[in-house]
Amino acid sequence: MIGVKFFQILIIFIGIIIVILAGSGFYFYGLAINRSKKEFLKGDPDLVDGNRNNPWATDRDWLESQNLKKITISSNDGLTLSAHYLAAPLPTPVTAILVHGYTGKGKDMAAIARYYYETHGFNVLLPDCRGHGESEGNYIGFGWHDRLDILRWINYIIEYSNKNIENSADKVAGIINKGKTTHKGNVIYKENTISKADAINDTIYDGNEPYKPESEVKIILHGVSMGGATVLMTSGEKLPSNVKLIVSDCAYTSVKDILSYQMRRMYKLPPFPLIQITSLICKLRAGYSFGEASALSQVQKSKVPILFIHGSEDKFVPTEMGYKLYEAANCEKHLLIVENASHGNAYWTDMESYKKQVEKFLERFVL
Repeated sequence: MIGVKFFQILIIFIGIIIVILAGSGFYFYGLAINRSKKEFLKGDPDLVDGNRNNPWATDRDWLESQNLKKITISSNDGLTLSAHYLAAPLPTPVTAILVHGYTGKGKDMAAIARYYYETHGFNVLLPDCRGHGESEGNYIGFGWHDRLDILRWINYIIEYSNKNIENSADKVAGIINKGKTTHKGNVIYKENTISKADAINDTIYDGNEPYKPESEVKIILHGVSMGGATVLMTSGEKLPSNVKLIVSDCAYTSVKDILSYQMRRMYKLPPFPLIQITSLICKLRAGYSFGEASALSQVQKSKVPILFIHGSEDKFVPTEMGYKLYEAANCEKHLLIVENASHGNAYWTDMESYKKQVEKFLERFVL
């Protein structure tokens, strides 16, 4: 009789534990994964957004003053994804796709957009990740489902840019046929003597600025924080040869790793078993588990050159993760550790070194 009562109490106790753990799993899913305001991040001393002066906001006015084009596409699971496109001052086949961080939006990448636009004359695409900004989605993909969305954006840019190359050839031929001077090697074409096909490889001089349309679309992927992990997760997919370079700033190794770290850092709780339970809920509700969403696994398959950047004082995504990602990558690679930089703050802490390393990679693989 005592044994039966003990067994009943044990079953009730186990049932209570299961209910508590399941409830905690749903709570943490709502906290971290579900699309909602993340109040728990406000005032975090290890985040740029937690500081009074957010440097990423400094170029937003500049971006809003530009001639932005809003673009929408459909994801492979039927969501409407939104982005803003900024065409270069002069036609170019190079586009930088810039991917924002957790709870952000494409326009948060205004400073990096301005750098690529003004310094290099590139087109810029600023997508809102699913569950962010103007894109649909009721959950945050942490880069895993976003990697497939980025593939969609890559294909969109290739198709869009190819149309622009054709239009550029028309523009070149049109300018030449209006009597302006153009050079191809040592040959100077006269009015009405050049075809559209020839125009694709010509250089024209309109005012003081040279412009040379090219036939190959070139794409750079550049992401920060969750965006950095997103472009790394994308790197392991079968990418078109048009993707020439990936820049990943302060990325995490996997969703499991970063949420386990934050569980200890923010809540002083052991990851097990809450991470495993929340991961199961995420698999059922959002379609991915924390373990499979791994940038560390994806970079091992990458064939595209990767520039890894991380701040030495990053306490939100620990610098150790940057080293692990760099070591795991089986491609052309470089790791820049920016001294004294906190999370997402490397660009502002040492802009000269940041730009110098990006430009080295651009010269080797893009320009």
